Amino acid sequence: MTEKVKDILEKINKSWYLPTLQRDYVWLKNSKQKKVEKLFDSLMLGYPIGQIVLWKTDKNIKDFTVYTFLNHFSYDEKNESGGISINKTKVEYLILDGQQRLTSLFISLNGTGYI
Repeated sequence: MTEKVKDILEKINKSWYLPTLQRDYVWLKNSKQKKVEKLFDSLMLGYPIGQIVLWKTDKNIKDFTVYTFLNHFSYDEKNESGGISINKTKVEYLILDGQQRLTSLFISLNGTGYI
């Protein structure tokens, strides 16, 4: 399934969340690697940026803890995903692979921080 970036970003923190097994956002810890810039270069050139692996949640689970995607990044602050207990009816999918790419896009295009 191929979706537009805009359509995917609209699902973040609304029905797509991160499982607690995910690490924190790390792509900007070493700014010399320029991973975010390379991601945008690939998008602008029409290159594939990799697959996103989703885990469809089980609606029999009542409550569980998930991480929200960061919507702010600053080099001067601790940048951790927030663990929240959420009603499972909001959670359609958990992101197993693609967190760093999605977080970079989300912060860059929808967030309040800077990259």
